[in-house]
Amino acid sequence: MLFNEIRADHTVNGLNVEFRAKPIWEPYGEALLARQRQVVDEPPPVITSERKPGGQSTPK
Repeated sequence: MLFNEIRADHTVNGLNVEFRAKPIWEPYGEALLARQRQVVDEPPPVITSERKPGGQSTPK
């Protein structure tokens, strides 16, 4: 329902999978790919905390 074409090919580097969305879904697909690139390019900051006796935690 979402794709016009799904292609999977075995290559020397592994499995290559390509999807071609139906025209009505293309804007959503582009937005998803843009978001994925942003997540890969900008990993979230790592926040750690230390648990103190009595149930309180403080950032490190």
